Amino acid sequence: MHCHLNDFESGLFDENGNPEIIQPRRMFSLKDFFKFLQLLDNAQNNNLPLDEVFGSMYSSSGNFTLRFQGNIVPPLSSYNSYLLEIEYNQYFEKYSNKERAMLHFIENAVGLEGVSLFKIRNDGVIKKKSLKENGRVLSEKC
Repeated sequence: MHCHLNDFESGLFDENGNPEIIQPRRMFSLKDFFKFLQLLDNAQNNNLPLDEVFGSMYSSSGNFTLRFQGNIVPPLSSYNSYLLEIEYNQYFEKYSNKERAMLHFIENAVGLEGVSLFKIRNDGVIKKKSLKENGRVLSEKC
């Protein structure tokens, strides 16, 4: 469980004296996703229930949780983090909807079935996010 910050000044300035603004992505980063995979790998290696593994990220634009509801997790060594980082960024450039970008990344670039994305609203309502056949996001109240 962790949070992603709002935009903030880096302490650096451009040639015109304007502060450089860091704009964190308010969705799971690739490093966050790999930590989630490490948790799954650890659970699998220790015969723990995979469906009890989750990772949560809180931000001003939404609170999200990843859960695994599949059966088997490929070993971490089967993923090329350099190539996945390129693909990760491409999905977030292609789709303005960060939920859609994350879901397409998991399904198409990572190829891991059984990962679910949930959005927890401020009023406590939880919505499971998945991809429809047309590639758009389906929100189902839990």
